[in-house]
This record gives sequence, C-alpha cells and structure tokens, in this order.
Amino acid sequence: MLPGGTFFYGIHKPSYHVSNLRQQTQCDQLGNDQNDNPIDNRINFPEDDLEVQQADWIYEIANPFPFRGTTFIGKDWADRSAADYERIRLTDPPQLSLSQIFKDAQIDTTLIEKLPRPVQLSLATTSTDSEDLVRLAHLSCSFQFNETRQPVGLNYELDSKHICRPAISDDDLFEAVANNPALPDQYKIAMVIRPGAQGGSEIIGDFHQEQGTHIYEYLRRNSYIGGGHYA
Repeated sequence: MLPGGTFFYGIHKPSYHVSNLRQQTQCDQLGNDQNDNPIDNRINFPEDDLEVQQADWIYEIANPFPFRGTTFIGKDWADRSAADYERIRLTDPPQLSLSQIFKDAQIDTTLIEKLPRPVQLSLATTSTDSEDLVRLAHLSCSFQFNETRQPVGLNYELDSKHICRPAISDDDLFEAVANNPALPDQYKIAMVIRPGAQGGSEIIGDFHQEQGTHIYEYLRRNSYIGGGHYA
C-alpha cells in the first residue's frame, strides 16, 4: 500500500505439468451416497501424467515489512471472503464454565486443580468463566495480595543464574491464562500488563489517553532482526 492509496499485488494464473511417478494403485470403496451408490477413490489414482490447466488464481501480496515476506491468497477464498467478510472475523467464543458444570453436578470445584495438565491447558484457553481462570492462574504462579485479597503483583525468586524472576511454576499455563480475555483485569495487570511484568525490556515510546488507555513500546534487544524490533 503506497501513501497515495495505491494497492499493488501480483496475480498468478497457474498452468503446469506433473509427472505421474506412482508405482502402485490402491482402489477402495470409501462409502455410499444417499442412494446407496458406492463412492470409490479411483479419481485419486490417474494412469497418466497430469496437465493442470487454469488452476485457481493466486494473489501475491508483499508485506510492507520485508522480513515478513509475502502473503499468497487463493482467489476462490478471497472472492468468498469479499462476498461475506464476516467469515474471516474472530467469532465470540461459546460460553464455558467448568466450575458451573461441577456445581450443577454437586462436585467440588477444587477438582480443577487436580485435572490432568493437558485438560488444564485446554480450559485455560477456552473457558469464559473467571472462576475457572483464577483457579488456573493460582496454579501457574505465586501472587501477592492486598487486604481485600486482590492480586497486586507476583512473588519473585532467584533462578539458577541468580537473576530475579517471577515465581512462575508453569510457563505454558501462565501464558494461556494470562491471554484469556475472561481473566479478571486485576490478574492480567499483575501477570503481564503492568510495565516490567514481562521482563527488563526498555520502554522507548508510549501513548496515553483518558480513561486509562495506554500503549507502551518495548525494545526487543535480542531480536531476529538486525537492529532490534519493538513490541
């Protein structure tokens, strides 16, 4: 996208030849249709070489940041998305509360703390219940609280290199819970949002607005980009 509003992209109209080097054929019945006619896989086993004529077009879009490379999008997908742009939006997650399911079944909600770790990780990313997420947050790290039992920060400890770091007991669970929008704000602030909570990266830019809105720009020194990058 140029400053004047011109959008440049490439169009590929593929046609190509493919040599058929397959040595064996395994024709099988896959099932039956609604009229009980057999459906087989013969189409998957051509006898000759293939000539692909007029395959779906491909849009090539260069990323404004060269290190991000190029994006390729199939025209069929692009056309369907242009006709119904809501198909590419992020939909609201379905409501899920394991705590409520347990309560309805008269099961102690502390059972969440005893679930297998893969189940806890899945719940951390899919639950929409703050009660679920607070329990998981307490499993992932150690908090400091005020007199009303609201989290105000994390406990810190020295690692094997004598560097002071947050007392996180499960990094994957910590990240999954902290990135769930349904986690109460006080926990998000203590875990990841407060400046410095995610490490010692220097803040070299900021933006502030009324009602508490703010953005901080962090320098990532040890970057995959020469000269560093920013978050």
